Amino acid sequence: MADQDVTELVEDTAPDTSDMMYEGKDPDGAPLDRSIRHSVLQKLIASAQKNRNLLINGCMRLSQRGFAGATAWATATYSLDRYRWTGSGAGVITATHSTDGPAGTAFKKCLRIDVTTADAALGATDEYFVQQRVEAQNLQHLLYGNAAAKTITLSFWVKCKITGQMGGFLWQFDPGTARNYSIGYTINSADTWEKKTITITGDASGQIDNNNGEGLGVSFSLGMGTDDDSGTKDVWENAVAEPNNTHVDPSWNTNIMASTDNYLCITGVQLEVGDVATDFDYEPIDELIAKCQRYYCKSYSIDVAPATNTTAGQVYFRSTGHADSDHTINYHVSFPVEMRTPPLTHTYDNAEAEDKVTMEKGSGVAASMVHKSANSMNVAGTNGEAGVTRILSFHWTSEAEL
Repeated sequence: MADQDVTELVEDTAPDTSDMMYEGKDPDGAPLDRSIRHSVLQKLIASAQKNRNLLINGCMRLSQRGFAGATAWATATYSLDRYRWTGSGAGVITATHSTDGPAGTAFKKCLRIDVTTADAALGATDEYFVQQRVEAQNLQHLLYGNAAAKTITLSFWVKCKITGQMGGFLWQFDPGTARNYSIGYTINSADTWEKKTITITGDASGQIDNNNGEGLGVSFSLGMGTDDDSGTKDVWENAVAEPNNTHVDPSWNTNIMASTDNYLCITGVQLEVGDVATDFDYEPIDELIAKCQRYYCKSYSIDVAPATNTTAGQVYFRSTGHADSDHTINYHVSFPVEMRTPPLTHTYDNAEAEDKVTMEKGSGVAASMVHKSANSMNVAGTNGEAGVTRILSFHWTSEAEL
């Protein structure tokens, strides 16, 4: 039975539990000596399901691009796997794969965002947010655009330097008119990990196409200008073209970018079908890596940043007497998983130069990548030096993000 079918079973056949009693503890460990509510039953069954988190790397364990320390995070780029930054104002942030996490949980890593250049007076078009985009074909069971559209629940742990009403939004990319759902949560205590839960109604007027494109974006705001704060909290609505975009509700738009003293930490992010937040869906590290590699993979070891001077994992090919007359060597690279689309690929030679390969006579030979697909590519290097033996070596990265 598919995971979503189990949820449907709970919704459609939940018994009248008003007379049922249970002595013991609920799923969170609290004493339970009252009637079992439908939400508790749903939580018990949902917690047993695998792959119920629609987001990837919600535990913030993986950072293939190597954000081990504070690194300036450019707009429209990724730091920790699957997390994308958008910043359109004068403010600058750094991203850190931090070892901070809420006590008493299994979360040992978080995404930490520090403001390094403030934007205290947000311009109308300024916007700052971190987002994960979910592949559309993985969301078909939400039934958006249908009267049976499913309710989903977003839960996460957050820590911030300042208190206040923070904002965010969910965004559907497919409709002719994009759809937006503004969310809000309150930071009650500064410098303190707090768990937040937000329930999002299904969108009967929405649309998520069945393809490998962008289906739904989940965003956490650090500050939005007036062109992006005309949303209504907890409502699906058509996203009005700028100015007056409907990203966030103006009452839930605390400007974290206002001071270089400010930071935001987040971990334990889960988006799931249903109206309750179940325990976090932890998964083995090999499964997590494989999911992330659909969107980004590399020849380097998982914990080694690209362009690092290392031979570990490097492609090394030695050909004797078989090079073409123009001394070109081709090497076939198979990706560890099928990527979302034929990826954007870079190679690195022994001197860490991008889009280069190392040939027998040294580094700096331009790389040629041909016959690229979602599964593999051919990398070629040409060297005019004479000789029977040819050596080709390089590292590579491949990206097929949404």
